[in-house]
Amino acid sequence: LGSWTTNAGAAAQGTAPGGFEGTSYFYPGNIQTGFAEQIVSLTAAGFTTAQLDASDLEVVFGGRLRSFAQVPVDAGRVRISFLDAGNVTLRVDEARALNVADRWELVGDRVQIPTGARTVVFRYVADRTNGTSNDAYLDAAFLAVVSE
Repeated sequence: LGSWTTNAGAAAQGTAPGGFEGTSYFYPGNIQTGFAEQIVSLTAAGFTTAQLDASDLEVVFGGRLRSFAQVPVDAGRVRISFLDAGNVTLRVDEARALNVADRWELVGDRVQIPTGARTVVFRYVADRTNGTSNDAYLDAAFLAVVSE
């Protein structure tokens, strides 16, 4: 979790279920709504403002999500927000999980970068609907800028 901003009490968990990749995954902890977030400057990543505003680039984002087997299950979703140079939100896109408990579900989307975007905020959100622990997990998160 070193490069992530998370809610208090979040951890990299390595117990059952096993992770999709490696030995651990994001566990939100005992909290109603947990999160893990990264902020990516598109210009610091090497894209010029002309490239970003040409409507030729898209963002592919997502991760592997899984919930603990309980009824009802805790729910996870992946959200990206596009911000302009003044950190004003231009648009928010979200991919919701089916919240399965028997496998790591691939959840994500591919969306066009809006004109004026300079930053992307990748945020995993986990909502507790049952019990005391928030059991909506994330592993193998990804975000890439690709040509349209």
